[in-house]
Amino acid sequence: MTMRLRARVESRPVSVPGEVTQELLGKINAMEGVLRPLSANDVIIRAVQLLNDRPFKDGRRVIPADELRKIVPLAAGTPVMLAHATFMPGSDGLPVGTTIDGLIEKEGDTTWLTLRYFTLRVHPFLDPQALISNVDGGVIKEASAGLYYDTMTCSICGEDPFECEHAMGKVYPGEGKALAQIRNVTDLDEWSYVYAGMVDGTGFRLAASREAPDPDVELLERLAKLRPMGRCSWDQLFTSSAALRRERREKFESYMKSTPAGA
Repeated sequence: MTMRLRARVESRPVSVPGEVTQELLGKINAMEGVLRPLSANDVIIRAVQLLNDRPFKDGRRVIPADELRKIVPLAAGTPVMLAHATFMPGSDGLPVGTTIDGLIEKEGDTTWLTLRYFTLRVHPFLDPQALISNVDGGVIKEASAGLYYDTMTCSICGEDPFECEHAMGKVYPGEGKALAQIRNVTDLDEWSYVYAGMVDGTGFRLAASREAPDPDVELLERLAKLRPMGRCSWDQLFTSSAALRRERREKFESYMKSTPAGA
């Protein structure tokens, strides 16, 4: 049995180039098919949190954390495509990037499969730098994984979800929600930039960073620079609840006490 999954990616746009570390560059140059050594000036690197162990948007399927771990050794060398197209006018169905490696990360109770990937700054049919600019700017903000696997099992009884007595997506008192668990993943054939998918809450980011930027820290740094110009308007900057505005103002004032004037 095979199935192609489409993973929704929620944008976390970044506006600065990804860091090309020596670790990542070494992995790229060690890959099969790289015929000449590539330098930091040749590549653009990003990462995508592609799959997690939460139920899919349909509420009926899930990839357990132990299966996500099995995908990690399959990730290196996986092509990055546009809309799963093996032929597309303007791109000729050629990959627009290559996966460097896969990582398992934990965020709270969620297990994530994160892929780090690279694209060259030149491509025979498109402008890779324009493509990445659209990723960074949040225009291209979703991705989809092309997976092959052998079977699925019911999360309650462990039997074939197409034949067992449980209805996938239904909550059974004392047993939990019945989900079709994807099992025995055999291949990550490719993953693609797409418009929508089935896995919620994932996103693109800089490859060298394991942590998403703290928006409050970034905001405080910008406000610190605005202080000498007297342009801090709390009502304009914080349009959410009064409690949140008060909390952020307190954080800002605390930050300012530890920051030299005019920083």
